[in-house]
Amino acid sequence: MGVWDGAVGLPWRWTAVGFGADRVRAGVGWCRRSALALAVTLVATVVHPLSQLAAAEAEPNVVRSATGWLITEMDGASTALPEHLPRGSVDELTPVGTGLRVRGWTYDPDVPAEALEIHIYDTGPDGVMRPSFLTADQPRPDLLSAMPAAGANHGFAATVPTQGRGVHRVCAYAINVGSGASNPSLGCQLVLVGEPVGALDAVQIGAGTAFVEGWVVDPMVAGSAVTIAVYDTDSSGTRGYGPYAAPGRRDDVAAAFVDIGAGPLHGFSAPIPLANAGAHTLCAYALAEGGLGPNPLLGCRTVVVTAPTGQLDDVGVDGGVVRVRGWALDPGQPLAALEVHVYVRMAAGIWSQPGMVADQTRLDVAAAFPAAGGSHGYAASLAVGGHGAAEVCAYAIASGSGAGNQLLGCRSVAVP
Repeated sequence: MGVWDGAVGLPWRWTAVGFGADRVRAGVGWCRRSALALAVTLVATVVHPLSQLAAAEAEPNVVRSATGWLITEMDGASTALPEHLPRGSVDELTPVGTGLRVRGWTYDPDVPAEALEIHIYDTGPDGVMRPSFLTADQPRPDLLSAMPAAGANHGFAATVPTQGRGVHRVCAYAINVGSGASNPSLGCQLVLVGEPVGALDAVQIGAGTAFVEGWVVDPMVAGSAVTIAVYDTDSSGTRGYGPYAAPGRRDDVAAAFVDIGAGPLHGFSAPIPLANAGAHTLCAYALAEGGLGPNPLLGCRTVVVTAPTGQLDDVGVDGGVVRVRGWALDPGQPLAALEVHVYVRMAAGIWSQPGMVADQTRLDVAAAFPAAGGSHGYAASLAVGGHGAAEVCAYAIASGSGAGNQLLGCRSVAVP
C-alpha cells in the first residue's frame, strides 16, 4: 500500500497507492524519521489480548499501554513537530457494530479558522488498508480557552466503516494546509472490531433454578440469534452451562441497533440449576459466530441461595395410621409457609402425602427464628395398607429462592 523513502536521516514518505492523482493530499505525507512526540494514544473501549495482539506486541514499534497496544510508528528519539504543523487529538476510538466511532479535534496554527481534513486509515484482519475522510468542522466549545484565535469549530466525530471481525490497526492524520509538507499523525491504535455486544440484565431465582436474563447482538450476523454460555461459581467450584440460544423478543434492542438491522429477536433467559446453598456468581458470555473472535463477558450477578431448614420431630403409629409432626421454614423467605411432603416406605409399597403446608403454630420455632414468626409447624396422618417395618421421611419443598428440596429427617417404625 505504500513505499518508504529509506535515506537515513532524511524525511521519509508513505505514499498512498490507488487513490488517484486528485488525492495528493490524501496521502499520509511527510513526517520526520523519529517517534512523533505529539502522537496521541487513541483510547479504545475494548482491547482484547488475542493472538494477533500478542504477536504485535513483540514488534519494535509496538508498546503496551493501559488501554492496549499503541503503535508508535517510528523508531528513534522523540522530537517535537514544527510549530506550523496541525495540532490535534483523537479523543475516542470505540467499536460500534461493524464500524468505529472516531471523535477528536484538529486545527492548523497557520490558518486557524480553516476546517482541516482528517484521514483515517484502517488496516483490517485481511491486511487491506481502507481510508475514510472526515472534516474537522464540528463545534468544540472546550477548545476556545486553549486556542481562542481558532474558534470552536474544529471538532470531528463520525462512525467510519470497517470490514472483517478481528484486530484492526487504525491511524489518524491531520491534513496540513499551511506551510510545511507534513500531514502529522494523531496516533495509531490496535482495536478489536465486530465482537458481540449485550448485557446480563437480571437473574431471577426459582425453586432450585436461576434464570439468567439479558440480550446479545453479534454485529457480524446482526439479524441472527446469538448463543451464550453461563458459568456458575460457588464454594464448590465453577460449572459451565450452555450453549443457550438468544431468540427472545427485545424491541428495545431492535431500536438501539436499527442502523445495523439487528431486529428484535436477541433476548435470552437461560435456566441454571442451583444445587448448593450459599452465594453463586453467575456470569454470561456471548459466543461469537463460527468461533471467530473472543467470547465477550455480558455481565455477572451474585445471588444468595438459601436452603429450607426444619425437622421431623415425631412419628407415631396408631393401628394402620402413621402420624407425623415437625416444622420447616426457608430463611430466605422466613414468613412463607413451606410445602412439606411425607413418604412411608414399606415392603408392601410406598404411601405419600404431598401438598401439606407447614403453617401451624410453633412458638418454639418463633423463639429460635424471631424473623420467621410462629406459623411453621406441620402435622399429618397417613393411612397405610401394609404391615411390618416402615421408614417415614419428610421433605421441605424449596420455595422461590431455595437450592432444592431438603430432607427434614427419617424415622423407622413398625406398623402392626
